[in-house]
Amino acid sequence: MQLADIGINGPVYDYMHYLGSAASPLSLMSVGAGLILTMNRSYLFAISYAVCLKLILLPLITFCLLLTFDITGTYASIALLYSCVPCAGNAYILSRQMGGDSHAMAAIITWGTLISVLSIPMIMGFWIV
Repeated sequence: MQLADIGINGPVYDYMHYLGSAASPLSLMSVGAGLILTMNRSYLFAISYAVCLKLILLPLITFCLLLTFDITGTYASIALLYSCVPCAGNAYILSRQMGGDSHAMAAIITWGTLISVLSIPMIMGFWIV
């Protein structure tokens, strides 16, 4: 909409604003209801695999690509930061809606978020220093 210089006003804007305002809290509430802090042995491999891929391998690949293409500055920091963030809470909602293993997804989101509290500062600190 920015490139075409078209604006959305009136009731359409208000409706979209209300929907957008409610989406994040509802998503967080549904993920919060499904939090799993216990480590179930049947989910151990899935959790470890997903967390390692998302929080270790993806930032490593991003780091290598940034060095390969000689990308630095703000763009590189943003790309690296986006590769470090844990799995989105919407994955839990989608797994419930589509009949997936929502318990495993809740565990992956929970443990990925907890581990990312340590991994994000370490990776970003390494990049900035």
